[in-house]
Amino acid sequence: MHDIADELRRVLADRALEAPPGLELPSAAKDRARRRATRNRVTYAGLATLAVVIGASAVPMLLHDNRPQQHPGGSPATTGPPTTSPASACAVQFASATTQPTVSFPYTPTFVPTGLPPASVLRTYADFIMHARQLDDGVWLKVERHDAAPVLADVPGLSTAPPQSVRIRGHAGKLATGDGQTIYVYWQETSDTWLSIHSVGVSREDVLRYADGLQATPLSGTEAYHFDLVPVDMDLHESLHYSMTFAPSSATPATTEPLIGVTVDKAGTTQPPPGSTAVQVGSNPGHLSTQDGGRNVLVDLPGGAKMEVSVPIGCADADLVSFAAGITVDLNSI
Repeated sequence: MHDIADELRRVLADRALEAPPGLELPSAAKDRARRRATRNRVTYAGLATLAVVIGASAVPMLLHDNRPQQHPGGSPATTGPPTTSPASACAVQFASATTQPTVSFPYTPTFVPTGLPPASVLRTYADFIMHARQLDDGVWLKVERHDAAPVLADVPGLSTAPPQSVRIRGHAGKLATGDGQTIYVYWQETSDTWLSIHSVGVSREDVLRYADGLQATPLSGTEAYHFDLVPVDMDLHESLHYSMTFAPSSATPATTEPLIGVTVDKAGTTQPPPGSTAVQVGSNPGHLSTQDGGRNVLVDLPGGAKMEVSVPIGCADADLVSFAAGITVDLNSI
């Protein structure tokens, strides 16, 4: 279980080119990754006065529950004089949102081809622009920033495609096509910035027009989620069309497992596990359960979609339900 963070990022980031984030992938691997995005594989133990921040490398040690055994009344089991036992502590607290969690990209499109939804800024290893929807993988477009020239051989389906020279925004660039639907174009925008566009179902003319229309103006605030409550001292760890995860602000995204997950199944296929407890989440019905080291609530959204929210073991169910009840989802943006 210790490599779940790496596995999640590998599925959602490393395969982003062949299976763009946010789309409803047909494989079981995508379904597993979506569900694991909101399940915390970490157990938090320690003194209540200590704030615990977990890196992925620390997970194996903490997965073994070494907390003192409790009597039914909650008192620590002892064989001698009473002692103070380490208490289970939740590493998450919530407060009213003064700003909304968001990620940003340093460029904004001024032209969007017909058939593409508006731009969303997403995050895996880095922030990028995506024009896509969860249940439609036939037409999409992705914009990435690079510190060096992209390697065409690394792009799935285009490793043997002969690149063509093109001019983009006054810069020399390369364009490759594959399977009649896929286009990949990249160019050096500044001395230390390369940009690439990867698209499916968009014409060459529209891809080049899109590239020429990019403005060096940051784009943010495109998330489909609005929060009444936010986790204290946490930042967005990963942000996709269908899921968002949060990790401590001091964490390194590449090596730290997220503590909180929010995911939406627009098709509504996710079902509460056996033994879950029915609960009211705002105006919507939901089910509480414990899975994979996390406390989860599955919420029935209007229209048949399902939202799943997860926090670490040790957090009060009332806090989890209040957090979930304060989340509003724009399903048209997913």
